[in-house]
Amino acid sequence: MADPIQQQKDIFSKVQGLMAFLDATDEQRSRENLEQWKQTFAALRDITNNPLPFLLDLLKSLKSHKQNRTKFKAKGYTMAAEKQKTRGGVKGDGIVKKTKKAFSTRFGLSTTNDPWLRQLDQIIRTSMLEVLPRVDDILFEELLKAFNCDMSMLVPVVGDGLSAPLQIEVAEVDLLKQLFNDPASAVGKYMYEQTNWNVGYPPGNTPFSMNRFLRDLIYTTPGVTQTVYGASGRALFDITASAGIFTILPYYKDDPANTVNFQNAPLAANPLATKFTFVEFLKDYFDNVRIIELQNMLGALMEILSGFMSVRNQSFSIEDSLGLQKFMSAVENMLESCDGADLVGPNTESVNYLSELYDDDSFFEFNVEEERNIILEVERKSKNVLSLVSCGQVDIPVDNGVIDDGCDEILASPVIDEQLKAFDLVLQRAASSSASKAGYDISLGSISLPVEIDFKENLIKKMPQILTYCILSSKAILPVVITSKLLNQNGALSTNIELFGKLFKRVIIRVVKEFLARVARHILILVKNILLRLIRDLIKRKLDAMNKKKIRLIRRLLDLLLPLIIALQEAKSCKEIFDILLGVLSANLPDIPFGVPPFLLAASRLKPGYSNLGAFEKFIGKMESAGLPIGDLPDGSPNQMAKAFFLNGEARDEERIDNEKVKISIMMGQVLTPVGPGLIKPGTTGDGGCF
Repeated sequence: MADPIQQQKDIFSKVQGLMAFLDATDEQRSRENLEQWKQTFAALRDITNNPLPFLLDLLKSLKSHKQNRTKFKAKGYTMAAEKQKTRGGVKGDGIVKKTKKAFSTRFGLSTTNDPWLRQLDQIIRTSMLEVLPRVDDILFEELLKAFNCDMSMLVPVVGDGLSAPLQIEVAEVDLLKQLFNDPASAVGKYMYEQTNWNVGYPPGNTPFSMNRFLRDLIYTTPGVTQTVYGASGRALFDITASAGIFTILPYYKDDPANTVNFQNAPLAANPLATKFTFVEFLKDYFDNVRIIELQNMLGALMEILSGFMSVRNQSFSIEDSLGLQKFMSAVENMLESCDGADLVGPNTESVNYLSELYDDDSFFEFNVEEERNIILEVERKSKNVLSLVSCGQVDIPVDNGVIDDGCDEILASPVIDEQLKAFDLVLQRAASSSASKAGYDISLGSISLPVEIDFKENLIKKMPQILTYCILSSKAILPVVITSKLLNQNGALSTNIELFGKLFKRVIIRVVKEFLARVARHILILVKNILLRLIRDLIKRKLDAMNKKKIRLIRRLLDLLLPLIIALQEAKSCKEIFDILLGVLSANLPDIPFGVPPFLLAASRLKPGYSNLGAFEKFIGKMESAGLPIGDLPDGSPNQMAKAFFLNGEARDEERIDNEKVKISIMMGQVLTPVGPGLIKPGTTGDGGCF
């Protein structure tokens, strides 16, 4: 199996070779890409199996190259226009751009001249708008898969499959200790829903504010039984909180004895009643809640990046923080498990569907260095700081006031567009305001703040962890724990995050990888579009260099190339991503892969032949992969060595065409003659030329 890390290095090598080739063959080129090369080599040093940092670095490299080339062309067009205006006796005053009414204009957001920052904003916004509405469905679908719940499995009720009501400790549901905090508190407003739970109850509005509901059960109405309804209006289960214990009694789906608002949960078997299937039960629950609202997302991303929530939650101890960090490190290991293999299904022959508790827990195993890094990260987050490389790898205290103001603006509006506006604004201000408050000079000028770029790059790279933190909310954990108890009433549960991750790792792994796939898909689309343009440029130049020969072959290469590019959007794992990218980047080269199928050997006569441009392209790629400088020199001057090697290749190519002679010797062979097959005399020689 191919090494994912080596695959990523090979992709970077081919991409940088492609860009160097396009630059070197330009008659004129911009000299503004020195930082691009430095960033590329830094990215290669820090590469891991996690595809998100890799894809983001790859996009940044491609975007930077595209921007440099666009700037150079635009500069030429501008100069020509200015000259034309001057000749006409009109003083030039620059180019007036016609722009569409952008999101920033509609919502009054600050604008930036930095294209990469605008790209980061697009990725964040697009990923959120894609993932957030789907989180409930993702968790529902992956929960069914993890527990092997098929369409026919029935939810037991007390006296009919269950021996007694379910007993679940509050701590087994409240892993982040959210329910200790009042919704009106400084930290509580990030943990709960926007509206109260009792609006329209029973059955209540959809989405139902389940976290607020559970909080009131514990602290406002302890010992009082309440009913949880699904989106259909059917009663799902009764729940009571007392002395740190939730008591839960599931309902029948249809029960003739409980037709009036389903006021009483069954305590004995009813032969006339119909049970829920697990699919119906869980679907009705998840359709009636919203796992993540924007204020929850804001708190989660600040927690993952700085420890914002843990520090402010007085009920969250250092031990809790350590467990949370180990859990997130395990999530990182899940993201880096890039073997492309699907999860093994649970053991259906066992009554205990949680038997996988005792199987491989390697995601949660850390060596000495990893343990040390976990402790250091907990110590950093205990200070509520952002780590930013743009300020020289320093930790900057978070400006909590800016974050709180943004959260208040989100909660103050019932309109989703206005909530998105407030969310965008707080992301714009979070890093820059924190850096400014800490005493760093962050004057804007015409270029966006490096600290803001740092902040948003880290946000995107940590998006799966941020979303995973959100699903540790009590309303998302509750159905997981209930399903576990219904399938195995006497099964053990956990009261801390680390053990929860081990116990329910099938659910966590599936959800994490689904989050990863959805965020990566948007970056892949952007990579695909830029890469396709670069490859088309390369093929055009090859056609020019080959004097328009073998056009049909090149078109055939494109026919093979385009499906690969399209396939990027359907990739199911990071292994598929790496394989497809390597296929795309290799398809336009004259390389013949090892293990060519026999039926393709007959087409070997269609090979395009030796190309000086192709040889130079490979040469540049090998230099880059070896760490040799192929971009501009440190002082910004052009690298004449690359041009020299290109000219050397041209001279060798001309000499081969002019003077090279090829002599072949056939050891043994057979030819067809009018009278039948005949043998070629061993040692027969022949002459040929170079074309």
